[in-house]
Amino acid sequence: MKHLGLNDIKNASQFYDNRYEGDYMDEWPLRKKQRVYKLLQELDLPEVGVALDFGCGTGVFTSVIKQALPKWQIYGMDLSAIALKKAKARNPNCDFFSLDYLTSTSRKFDFIFSHHVLEHVSDIDEIWIQFSQLSKPGTRMLHICPCGNQGSFEYNLCQLRKGGLRQHPKNTFFYEEPGHLRKLDSQQMRSLAGKYGFEVSLEYYAWHHYEAIEGITAEGRNHVRYLADPTKAVNDLASNKLERLRKQLQIIAILRAPVIIIKQRQQKQKKTWKDRAIITTLKPLTPISWLTNRILEQLADNEWHQRRKDPKGAEMYFLFKLLEH
Repeated sequence: MKHLGLNDIKNASQFYDNRYEGDYMDEWPLRKKQRVYKLLQELDLPEVGVALDFGCGTGVFTSVIKQALPKWQIYGMDLSAIALKKAKARNPNCDFFSLDYLTSTSRKFDFIFSHHVLEHVSDIDEIWIQFSQLSKPGTRMLHICPCGNQGSFEYNLCQLRKGGLRQHPKNTFFYEEPGHLRKLDSQQMRSLAGKYGFEVSLEYYAWHHYEAIEGITAEGRNHVRYLADPTKAVNDLASNKLERLRKQLQIIAILRAPVIIIKQRQQKQKKTWKDRAIITTLKPLTPISWLTNRILEQLADNEWHQRRKDPKGAEMYFLFKLLEH
C-alpha cells in the first residue's frame, strides 16, 4: 500500500496555503449550508458525541456541524495552516489540528464529515485507511463530493466538447480546478466502503439539471461562453446543441446578474465609491433579477427533494457506517 510521503504532504500543504491566502472556499451558498444542516438532523445521530470535519478548510461546514449537533465536541482537520487559522477564528467553540497531529494520535470519532475533499487527495486508499483508523464500530461518515456518474447536466455538456471528459486527472471535466485529482462514481464509493469495512447507509445526489444551471449561470456570462463554446464541439450536431445551450444560459446569467453583483458588493466589508455606484446603477433592475433568481432557486430546491435518489447528478452525498469487526 502506498503511503503519503513527507514531501507529498509538504507540497500539498504549500499548494493549499497559497490558495487559502486569498478567498478560496471562504464561503458557500446559504442554501447549501441549510441543506447540509437539515440532512445532519435527519441522520438521527446521538445527542452527544465527538465529530471530525475532515479537510475542514476555513471551517464553513464546521459551523454547520456545530449548529446541527450543539452538544457534540467538534474537531476540524486540514493540511493548510492558513485554513486552520481562519477556521479557528470562525469557530472559537471548536478545536482544530493538522493532519500530522491527527495521524499521531489514537483518537476515535463517532461521526466523520467531509465536504468536497475526496476529489483533492493524492492517495484515495490512504485516506480510507485513515478513516478506518479514526473510526470505532458504529462510527458514521458523511462524504459530499463531485459525482462521476453519467447523465448529469454537466456530464452531458462535456460530452459535446472535444476533451470535455478528461481521463487525466481521472474522470474529471475539462473546466475543473487544478486541485481536483479525480471524480469518483457511485460504484467506486461503494467499493471503497466495502474494502475498508464500511457499509452504505444512504446515498443522495444533487446538481441534476436546474441546480447545475443555477451554479453555472451564477458564475456569469463569460463563464457560460467558455463552457458552452460551440467552436470546441466534437461535431456539427454537438456544435448546434452548444450554440443553443449557450444562448439559453447567457440569457439566464444576464437576468440573474444584477442581484448577484449587488449581493457581492454589499457583502464587502470596505465598499469603495465604485461599489456604491454599481449598486445604485443596478438597483432598478433588481425586481426582474430577483424573480429570476427566486424561480431558479425554487426549481433547484424542488429538484433536490424529488430527485435526490436519482444517481444522474453531478454531486453525491454518501453516508457510511463502520461495521462491527
